[in-house]
Amino acid sequence: MTDASRSAAHSFIADSADAPALAATAPDALERLILHDAFGDAADSADGDAAPASSGDASAGDVLVLGDDTGALTLGTLQHAAAARVIVRCGAVDAAQRVRVAADQAGPEVAGRVVVVGLDTDLPGGAELVPASVGPRITTALGRLPKSLAELDLLARGTAAIAADGARLVLGGNQKHMARSMNDVLAGAFENVRGGFGKGKHRCLIATGPIAGAAAHEAQRQEVLGVGMLTGFGGVFSGAKPDRGGSALADQAIRWLTARSERAAGAENGGGADGAAPARVLDLGCGNGLVSLRLLHAAATKHGPGAAKRGDKARDGGAAALDVTATDHQIDAVRSAESTLARYRDRARVTWDDAASQVEDASMDLVLLNPPFHEGARIDMTLVQGLLDAAQRVLVDSGELLFVHNSHLRYRPALEARFASVNELHRDRMFTVLRAVK
Repeated sequence: MTDASRSAAHSFIADSADAPALAATAPDALERLILHDAFGDAADSADGDAAPASSGDASAGDVLVLGDDTGALTLGTLQHAAAARVIVRCGAVDAAQRVRVAADQAGPEVAGRVVVVGLDTDLPGGAELVPASVGPRITTALGRLPKSLAELDLLARGTAAIAADGARLVLGGNQKHMARSMNDVLAGAFENVRGGFGKGKHRCLIATGPIAGAAAHEAQRQEVLGVGMLTGFGGVFSGAKPDRGGSALADQAIRWLTARSERAAGAENGGGADGAAPARVLDLGCGNGLVSLRLLHAAATKHGPGAAKRGDKARDGGAAALDVTATDHQIDAVRSAESTLARYRDRARVTWDDAASQVEDASMDLVLLNPPFHEGARIDMTLVQGLLDAAQRVLVDSGELLFVHNSHLRYRPALEARFASVNELHRDRMFTVLRAVK
């Protein structure tokens, strides 16, 4: 792709209100290699007239774009494939929103060919990549290699399940992060797997011949101390394992719920306000749903397995009133949490959202936050800023944030800049839990 054609394809960005977010839509070196291996010489030509590589005919059906963070792969695909539709499955909701805006601003003809999973469709269920209602028939799929083998397995098997005969999957990455085990994972869903020609530090893996009837991606599952079953789809953080930071946060959340219930009971006994109003809790960045699961279980058993020994009984037979919203920007996390919290559908909802944008201001009594702090292998403490802003926005006056972080990091100043008071509830060698009051 020449500079001239790239400029034409992305000329809509300059006048966009979202220009800063969309400025990265020109493909980088890896994305150019992925497009080349997916569409052949057409991806290098100025006009896109050259025929796609013979091993895959993108014009015969839909093209699936996987994990496009900026819109570059989607716009490149639209330019070089004659597909009826380009179906885009992004791992993060903010990436999906960028792709949708980029397609819309490229004009109605382009916008009409793009289907963004989760925005233009329902979220997929189970191990699906694309909801069955979309009716996909994939001839070419392309994207970046994911970080985890579990996520790669989800992408490979999910693609094979909706692929036409002769379809191929092209996934590119940095060669120093690639391993033979990735080929083995792809071979579970495709008959032929090979490495493409490397360029610079990048290379693509090319899988052809989707295996008919290949088993679907199997989510990880693990029982958590009699509390319930954790589920981990694809690349969700910690898979189906309880992470120690989340466990520390859940401990403090249960203590918060116990204290709230005791205050409510005291108010009722003293003739005060009715204490039956549900506690409104936002699990911000819920991951596999561990923290919400433990809190919901504690509420259902009046604050955990030790409640019966304490003689702690609720008026409604042991259940404390609780209304939980669990949200995450990663699609695999949302699907994992939906499965983890399935038994509590009457009091918990799970949403695919960026920094609680769907949550009303001043609508939550408690926010639980176990934030990310890595961008790749690099520590980036700025990742939490938008989440802290969101927590402050959605809390009622005197509402509380419970925030867990690695003990060697210093987040307290960021909380003190946003909240009326901050104190430490727990600290050990690994993790610290802070309480902030609005």
